[in-house]
Amino acid sequence: MPTLSRTVCAVLLATALTMAACGGESSDKPSQLDAAANAQHLTQTAQAQPTSTPWPTEWPSATPPPTLPRATPRTSPTPYPTRDRTGPTEVPMGTLIPRGDWLALPFTDDTGETRTLDEFLGRAVVLQTLSASCAICIEQQGRLLYAAQDRYDLGLLTDTVFVALDVVPGESAARLRRALQAALGEYWPTAELILSDDVAADYVFGTASRALVAALERDFGPDAAIPEAVTVIVIEPDGTAHLLYEGLVDWHDLRDAITQYGNRPTDDGS
Repeated sequence: MPTLSRTVCAVLLATALTMAACGGESSDKPSQLDAAANAQHLTQTAQAQPTSTPWPTEWPSATPPPTLPRATPRTSPTPYPTRDRTGPTEVPMGTLIPRGDWLALPFTDDTGETRTLDEFLGRAVVLQTLSASCAICIEQQGRLLYAAQDRYDLGLLTDTVFVALDVVPGESAARLRRALQAALGEYWPTAELILSDDVAADYVFGTASRALVAALERDFGPDAAIPEAVTVIVIEPDGTAHLLYEGLVDWHDLRDAITQYGNRPTDDGS
């Protein structure tokens, strides 16, 4: 009997030790169901946490698309071609230029007629040097026409001559007119209004002779021969000229120039 008791006790002890070992193993090594549940919990916890680097991130483009400069008075796009702007021929913006021989030098209009700027003496002139293939030049012409329409709508459009002067060799005034008409779109009816006999103002398209380009460069600076520099010159009825600020000229300033200089008395008092 004692031997049987000892055997039973030994079996019970072994069973207890086996169960203890199994319990310890399950606590250290979770089942596949437990592992899946833990993984789901961690995922949900991570998703609930805010992040400072959301994905996907919109990276800035290394080469942003080009845009035309907008109406910011007294600022300028980068002239093309670039150059040293400290040379002795540079003319400060806003300079008052006295009457010069450039008024008598020829340009050719879109009908093929040879003309000069001095035939407009006694009237205000808003002159822009440009090119038929220059987008920023065309934008400046749009602003000029917008200013003219504003003056017309208020009954204040003075006797002003708007001159679009192409300074690129090989381009014609007729091509310039066609390019402006095609590109200006909604502004072109204003051009047709100015070209009509119903208003005193005129709109002239021309191609500058080499002599005229050289004289403009001499008196107004090298920008005058670079269309992308958007050179705008206001000429008073007596031939005195104002070199407006560098870059796109705001339509408000063009409007004020039309009002200030148009229809001033001529030298003979008429």
